[in-house]
Amino acid sequence: MSSPAPPKYPQRPAFYAHRYCRLLFLTRAASEIGPEAGLICIDVAHTEDATRYTGPVRFYAQDLAARCGVSVSTMERARKRAVDAGWLHYEPGAKRRPATYWTTIPEQVRDVPDGLTREDAGDFLRQPDGASGEHPGSIGGRTDGPSTLALS
Repeated sequence: MSSPAPPKYPQRPAFYAHRYCRLLFLTRAASEIGPEAGLICIDVAHTEDATRYTGPVRFYAQDLAARCGVSVSTMERARKRAVDAGWLHYEPGAKRRPATYWTTIPEQVRDVPDGLTREDAGDFLRQPDGASGEHPGSIGGRTDGPSTLALS
């Protein structure tokens, strides 16, 4: 009897890493998995993006820990929490072979909308310049911040 086939790297749409990271924040995943695990997930997601989603990404434990600013033991505990919560796929490496990673979205949050809504935006939403009577490039009359964000 043969063992089940290992999971395959999924197809990714454009800007997947951005949607993934927004879901991490919108679902407050760091409250469940911890900030270190959240940072590992973000790093893996954006590394997948940097490779244009051509396949899983690979890291040695020491390298991933250093990239996230934690010890190897802290990274291993955080990685386990991310995997257990369904935010990360992990396949152990071996001597001279790095571990394999890719991000996953837990089933219970797959249908959560990830766009900015008026309720979520709070103080960041403003009317387009001219419609509000504010100075161009200002937020709430301030001229020291970034340009006005307008959503249609």
